[in-house]
Amino acid sequence: MRYSWNIEPGCGGLTFSVSGQPVGPKGSMQVSVPTSRYLSVRGSLPGTGSGEWGRQFVLAGRIVIYTESSNGELIAHPGASSGITSHDAMVKEVAESVKPQHVSGFEGKVLEIHRIPSDRQVTDLPPWDHLDPDEKTDSPSDGDRTWGDLRGLSHSRSGRTGIAIAVGQERTVYTVTHELGHVVLSLGAPELMGEVDQLRAAQVFALIFGGDTEPVGCDDTYALSTVDEYWAEGTAALFDTREACSPPPVFSTEYTPSFLRTENVQLYDLLRRVYNAG
Repeated sequence: MRYSWNIEPGCGGLTFSVSGQPVGPKGSMQVSVPTSRYLSVRGSLPGTGSGEWGRQFVLAGRIVIYTESSNGELIAHPGASSGITSHDAMVKEVAESVKPQHVSGFEGKVLEIHRIPSDRQVTDLPPWDHLDPDEKTDSPSDGDRTWGDLRGLSHSRSGRTGIAIAVGQERTVYTVTHELGHVVLSLGAPELMGEVDQLRAAQVFALIFGGDTEPVGCDDTYALSTVDEYWAEGTAALFDTREACSPPPVFSTEYTPSFLRTENVQLYDLLRRVYNAG
């Protein structure tokens, strides 16, 4: 990842540094992929001290794709791209949309998105190989599904600095957006958990008692099952992943910002407190 800056000329004698390194007023710096950090720009004038001119949060990571060796072992290939333009563009869009006040939980952490091969299970991949593929998951939203059934999962922590997301190789941008939504809520906006859950509970009540409500997502039961799924489904709608539902056009409006603004305006407002999107 390359970080660029162009500081307008001002008073003479100023010196600049970016992320602690002396630089000129215009330039760029290669930032290693497996990192997340704040890059700060400081300017100083002899005899007057120095001040910070700006801070930009950089959330970087890697996408891990897998191939199979001749003896059946999975070989990991970490890199900057999954090979699917729409997938990579959505990852970038979501990461860059998180507002500055909600990024501190990501600082110093590595984000990895693992692509599950179409003929393998998530439990075959290193971050999740401790899970029993035949055991039911611990989430009420999954019903009777086992760990081996899942084609999207977040987030396994590999140490304090690891954030790992798994997405089926055959899945659309909906799945990666949904799974990123889980991470953003838990690390970027945990203080909103209570508000999101109150809103979810109110929609459950209205749905049971015949209120005028239309929960986000194709499956009302899934979307309203937990606070995490409610937020993740809202994230998928905010970023317009309408191709998620099948067959179209029955649910073609479900995962869109306009649906949120019309049917779930309170959820839309909460999401907009965290994301610059929609």
